[in-house]
Formats: sequence, structure tokens, C-alpha cells
Amino acid sequence: MIEEELLEQIEKAATEKATRLDFCGQLLSFIPKEIRKMTNLKYLDLENHQLSSLPTEIVELANLEYLYLNGNPLPIPPEILKAEPEKILDFYFTSQYR
Repeated sequence: MIEEELLEQIEKAATEKATRLDFCGQLLSFIPKEIRKMTNLKYLDLENHQLSSLPTEIVELANLEYLYLNGNPLPIPPEILKAEPEKILDFYFTSQYR
């Protein structure tokens, strides 16, 4: 998926106040900072992509209840990936900036 398409999809979902976003089968290599516009997002599936980093703006998703990141080359242990989103993001951003 090219950046323009990804941004359009995020913008549309934000406008529609979507609570679920699933990028299944799109092999993303990045998540744009515009993800922060998804203020109603509760479910974010980013499994099995090529994500090696996450934008800091992802922590602004206050309603996020489910975050799936398995199958990405992120420096997060599998046992942490099973935790709730705030613990996953806390681990990721704490370990990134040590």
C-alpha cells in the first residue's frame, strides 16, 4: 500500500469515527503519525507487516483496547505482545529511548 492510500484510509476512518482498523494483507512498512486522528479507535490490527518502528503519536489513542503487532520486526518480546495496548506501547517506547 502506498502512503497516499494509507493516509486516505486513515482519514476516512477518522471521519467516520471508526472504532476498528485492520490492515490485513497490506504489508505496511510504516504507520503514519496521522494515526492519532483515530480518536475513537478501540481495535488496531497491525499483525504480519514489515513494521520496524511505531510513531509516538500512537500513544494518543486513548480508547485503544486491542493492539495486535505479532509478526513484525519490532523489538518487543512475544510475552509483552499479549498484554494490553498501554503496556505494549510503554515497553516499546521505554526500551527505544534508553
